[in-house]
Amino acid sequence: MTNQKSLIEFWDVQLRRIWDEGYAEKLSDYLRSLDVKTILDCAGGSGYPAIEFKKMNWDISYSDGVEGTVDFFKKKMIGAEVDIPCFYSKWEDLDGNRPETYDAVLCRGNSFISINSYIDEVLDPPSFEESYDNMKKAVKAFHNSLSPGGVLYIDIPVKEVAKPEKPYSRVDTDNKTFEDKISGSYDPLTKIRELVIDSHNLITGEKVYYKTYQYPISKEELYKLLDEAGFSKVLQSPVDEPQYMDAFVAFK
Repeated sequence: MTNQKSLIEFWDVQLRRIWDEGYAEKLSDYLRSLDVKTILDCAGGSGYPAIEFKKMNWDISYSDGVEGTVDFFKKKMIGAEVDIPCFYSKWEDLDGNRPETYDAVLCRGNSFISINSYIDEVLDPPSFEESYDNMKKAVKAFHNSLSPGGVLYIDIPVKEVAKPEKPYSRVDTDNKTFEDKISGSYDPLTKIRELVIDSHNLITGEKVYYKTYQYPISKEELYKLLDEAGFSKVLQSPVDEPQYMDAFVAFK
């Protein structure tokens, strides 16, 4: 088990390895092409790409469902010399926590399948059925948080990554700072994906270990959730994402 701060710092570095340097600008250009003016990043994490968007003069707000992550973001925002409205909220409660609506809501970064997961190790994860029910509530809250004609940008991992047929383990040493031991498995009976990361900072010596449980859904299941929530149309995003992820744009 690890503490919140070290895990958040770990992901703050890792996400820059996952999304290339020009990603934020490409996503920004696409949202502008949809005539988006206001954005809520509701899976804000450590602040990427919210801080980059703010520096591009976007009217953007931030939220996250982990209080420690929100605190980390506030400190990072000060360091970046930007001012972004930010608040704590679980996705299921998003529409009840903010009275205003937005032209776009972002739930990206491989976040959605981690609903009901926690920043520390979960010893007794909720059932898939319970988590799927919260997915329904979350997608409805996304819809309610959008202005008329607004868009939801959401991504999920591709099937072979989300639901591996066999347990896997690998060591990632492509970065001179970190050595990451990553293992994962998927149980088709419980429909739960277990992910374990054991990361070693080769410079500072700090180690980060954590286990999380995720609830992968298929493209078809995501489309069903979006349709039931009231979205009128769903398209595959034209923005380049990592090859193991699919991103979608749902229109209110």
